[in-house]
Amino acid sequence: MNIRRIFGCLCFCGIFGMIIYHNFGPNVFKDFTATGGPSVAVNGVVALTGFLSISQHQLNSKTSHIENLHIIQDNLSSRNPKRVVINSETKVNERLNRTVLNSWEELELYTLPKPSPDKVRRKFRNEDELDQKYLRNDERSIERIVDGLATGSDENLPKIFEKKGTPMKRFPNLIIIGVKKGGTRALLEMIKLHPQVCSSGPEIHYFDRYYNKGIEWYRERMPLCYENELIMEKTPSYFVTSGVTEDIFQYSTERLNRTLKLLVIVRDPTRRAISDFTQTQGNEIGVFKRTFEELALKQSIDGEPYVNSQWGAIKIGVYSKHLKRWQRYFKPHEIHVVSGEHLIKQPYDEIKRVEKFLNLPSFIKREHFVYNKTKGFYCFDKQISQPNTNVNETDLRCLGSSKGRAHVFVSTKTETLLRDYFRPFNEELYQLIGRNFGWP
Repeated sequence: MNIRRIFGCLCFCGIFGMIIYHNFGPNVFKDFTATGGPSVAVNGVVALTGFLSISQHQLNSKTSHIENLHIIQDNLSSRNPKRVVINSETKVNERLNRTVLNSWEELELYTLPKPSPDKVRRKFRNEDELDQKYLRNDERSIERIVDGLATGSDENLPKIFEKKGTPMKRFPNLIIIGVKKGGTRALLEMIKLHPQVCSSGPEIHYFDRYYNKGIEWYRERMPLCYENELIMEKTPSYFVTSGVTEDIFQYSTERLNRTLKLLVIVRDPTRRAISDFTQTQGNEIGVFKRTFEELALKQSIDGEPYVNSQWGAIKIGVYSKHLKRWQRYFKPHEIHVVSGEHLIKQPYDEIKRVEKFLNLPSFIKREHFVYNKTKGFYCFDKQISQPNTNVNETDLRCLGSSKGRAHVFVSTKTETLLRDYFRPFNEELYQLIGRNFGWP
């Protein structure tokens, strides 16, 4: 009985092999010899061996899949050194995290994908609903111009701040590209109070959601601005979304002659992730809610928790890797990193750094910021664009009630795991920008 089974299996394998060879054999062997013969097969086996070892290594070492790529690349490089190119940045990173590489493909692993067209359509059911979102943008820009003409406010401004040209919709030359829950709204509100800044209110999301609508669609979503003003928009997801870096660089080159300025505001990535979760949790249906720990951590084979590096809220906080992607296209004088903590605690000092980076005439003063004890952070004078006016509490601009909300409780053990995970990336960020934010 056993002999018959063996004989049957051999016959079946022989027939199957003949079919495969008849259909694919000649091309396979032609490609096999053209691409290096046995060495290709050997490298394939080595790579497959390394890949099959990942699961056990992942569970035993509690390292991320990115770190495990080092195993495969080591195996391949030992067989065929030409396949792996290690640049000078790798040696620097080995001191921080030996297994984190810096090729473009590796940096892309930290990005988030662009939302699908179906997801975008679900958010805005039709074109009219989408256009309605920007209607207030136009209304506010018209009100701004009319108020300026009616009050003669330009007469009170020094000549350096006078408006020039005709107000019209123009392409933005200043973009706040990130990060979500880092303080982007506060940053925008403080910058746009400068008399030479003109800003869109809503987030445009052109480069990550509506790129297929065309560049003129983008311009039409901007407010009416004068020719000597900085035109600003804010979309925090740009910083971490795959493909956006290249598209914005192309936009800067073709439309602005490389004069685009970029702002990124960051905060302690652990606190940012918790804040992100707190906001998202409020939008979820109760029966489907999961705890922060369920999303942020995974369990190893021996039951020990480790950080879920694939969760979006964790990926966003790996600032150094995102910044490295942007630095492949933009020069240091084109990107400025703002401290979210300092903007809240010391808004004047931080906004003056931004003012200098943007080459704006000095205008914002320390007395325009008033501490709000109830909210626990500073508010600012709405009339800051009008010089020589006294600060009045009724004119103070404070952020909405959703800002400064209480965070969900997270255990000390979880926070420690997150801080240990983010620490090498934080250190790398400090080196990239030449500034230490002192995150624990």
